[in-house]
Amino acid sequence: MKHLDPAHMRTGLRVHAIAFVVGIAAMLIINVLTGAPYWVAWVVPGWAIGLLSHWLSVRRPLARYDQQERAR
Repeated sequence: MKHLDPAHMRTGLRVHAIAFVVGIAAMLIINVLTGAPYWVAWVVPGWAIGLLSHWLSVRRPLARYDQQERAR
């Protein structure tokens, strides 16, 4: 994993979260307009797992970074 400073890590997570909200909203609108079957119900959990794993990967290094900063 490439080591980035905390600001870049948070920015990447924020971009991913915004893409999640916008992407899911767009797919939901398309799915409602086209009718059943409601395939978007399968996309949401899959993408949410990806977003959760991104959040966890950002959270852990930030916790370590904070500990290192306090030790200085």
